[in-house]
Amino acid sequence: MDVAAANRFTGQKLIEELKLKKVIMLSPPVQVNPLFHYLHLKHEGLVPKVTARLRAMKKSGRFEEIKKKFGLK
Repeated sequence: MDVAAANRFTGQKLIEELKLKKVIMLSPPVQVNPLFHYLHLKHEGLVPKVTARLRAMKKSGRFEEIKKKFGLK
């Protein structure tokens, strides 16, 4: 196989698990998809709080810290 398509997390995990040496991840990615959070309807009232917390984490740099901790780019 010359080309494979996978999301970043799955691709990195497979490269590591299969110890693939001649496989590289393209950068920038071919496609970027937004990430959405989901809550059960019974927790609908939490949506504004969860959204605010996620935005604050992004603004403060916490997302980048977490990604770095887990070796994600």
